[in-house]
Amino acid sequence: MPKKDLRKLLDYLEDEAGLLCFQLQVPVCSCNDREFNSIPDLVFSIEGTKYFMPRESYLIRNEYGQCIVGIMTHPTIQFWILGLNFFSNYYTVFDQEEMRIGFAISRYAHPRVLEFHQNSNLFD
Repeated sequence: MPKKDLRKLLDYLEDEAGLLCFQLQVPVCSCNDREFNSIPDLVFSIEGTKYFMPRESYLIRNEYGQCIVGIMTHPTIQFWILGLNFFSNYYTVFDQEEMRIGFAISRYAHPRVLEFHQNSNLFD
């Protein structure tokens, strides 16, 4: 994600969820159970379809009461690249001939991804 967007996410985590975050090689935030449950899930809208990424897909909790933010940034890239955090929840097909990508819920998706899509009428 662009560096400015990561900063906005960290500011949100500090201001709205009450976490204390600091930047090392990757961002690390305080993350007890209450704090972890207050961290937002992410929803991406791609061509009108919403794709859910639970906080468990982009935060790694460690034994020291911290969450490592598993989102990479680059100082010169000004767009988002969906990576393994996203793709672990969705089966992805790349159609190079037609220059398009298709997504379906992975059978290994986090249970809250399945719940989100069942409640959002994606299958209607």
